Amino acid sequence: MSQEPAIPTGLDPMHPRGLRHWMIIWVVVSTTIAFCMFLPIFSSSDNAAFRAYQAHIDKQTDQAPSPSWPEKALQGITFDSQMILEARRCWDDPSEPDAASPAMRQLRYLARYSTHLARGETTLAVLLLIWLFSRYRKLDLKIQRRMLAGFLGLGVASVLATCVKFLVGRGRPNELLWRGRLHWDWFAFDHNHHSFPSGHATASGALVMVLCLLYPRGWPIWLAVGLWLAATRVLMAEHWPTDTIAGFLLGAFSVALVASILQRKRAAQDSARNHSSIEMVSPLE
Repeated sequence: MSQEPAIPTGLDPMHPRGLRHWMIIWVVVSTTIAFCMFLPIFSSSDNAAFRAYQAHIDKQTDQAPSPSWPEKALQGITFDSQMILEARRCWDDPSEPDAASPAMRQLRYLARYSTHLARGETTLAVLLLIWLFSRYRKLDLKIQRRMLAGFLGLGVASVLATCVKFLVGRGRPNELLWRGRLHWDWFAFDHNHHSFPSGHATASGALVMVLCLLYPRGWPIWLAVGLWLAATRVLMAEHWPTDTIAGFLLGAFSVALVASILQRKRAAQDSARNHSSIEMVSPLE
């Protein structure tokens, strides 16, 4: 009797159809990340968010040296920088002319209390506990296998994300907002240069993939919740938007890959077991 596959072919990185889908996603996302990181699409003139930042800096007379926007960046502001400037306006006095709108402030308020729901170590521990509980209570094998794939997949993604953080050393938004520096520091051990990719977004992507494998009909809800958790890192000015995009995709892909590997391992074990059973019941010649 055939068992339900752990992952559908459309999401299976080791199936030709799934591999094609993932390759398209990676190309599109990589192009989008490069576009948002490096292409200046916003003007620094007549820019309310940039004016608010400059006004904030002018008030910081006690800082030495005073932060200033990099001259090169004044030629145009990238999507990444613009979104961080928009989030930073929530720190200004609401009475100021270029302060954030009430709706933006409300979003940041919600982000403040929901951003840590996708902490990497917390999500990893929850997946492990649910997997152990499902084995102890002998729950449906479907739940056991998805939870194991989620735990191992997030573990793999976390290791990869940490290695990339150290390797590329991208400065966090506070390097720009409060220190006036916008650069990358390769092989950095400084926490302020461990921005890319976002660990919270990585955990969020892994969790969304687990939920999609468990309850595929609810994928719009899981995706919306996961994207919100990733967006909270931008609203809190802890990560650039592209940090969260890369982390989310890394987490989701890692769980899908581990689920595919476990599925093939299980299929090979079942095939060997069935072959052994056939040999045992075969009549002796």
